[in-house]
Amino acid sequence: MKCLLSLGVAISALVSTGGVSAEEMERIIASDSILAGNTAMKLRPSYQDCLDNSFIDEHPRLECANDEYDFQDARLNAVYKSLMESLPSPAKLALRAEERTWIRKRRRRCDFGIDPLPDYAVAAADCEVRWAARRATALERRLAK
Repeated sequence: MKCLLSLGVAISALVSTGGVSAEEMERIIASDSILAGNTAMKLRPSYQDCLDNSFIDEHPRLECANDEYDFQDARLNAVYKSLMESLPSPAKLALRAEERTWIRKRRRRCDFGIDPLPDYAVAAADCEVRWAARRATALERRLAK
């Protein structure tokens, strides 16, 4: 809590001295928060760079998401396979059922319709990426135990 208060004081000082506008500081904080979340779920930094450099054009952003999804899906499949190999039979059945439930939840959460608007198509693809990354990270933690 003390660190957060110190950060708040430092931000206020920067803004009040004219060093950084309040809007710019909000963007910096949001960017740091996004990067911290991406790191926690083990998204590659190149994914955020790709999105940032694609601006608002749908096709490059979809390519960014598709490339990262391929990586995260391969990561998820590899850790799932390793975890399955390390478990006794009853636990394998439980993990398989858990995975099926997770897939259904991901589909419901990331389904933006058959023909979504361009912005929604990018959001749906990003949703799939993030769900795969979070699941791979969670399974990696379980495997490491």
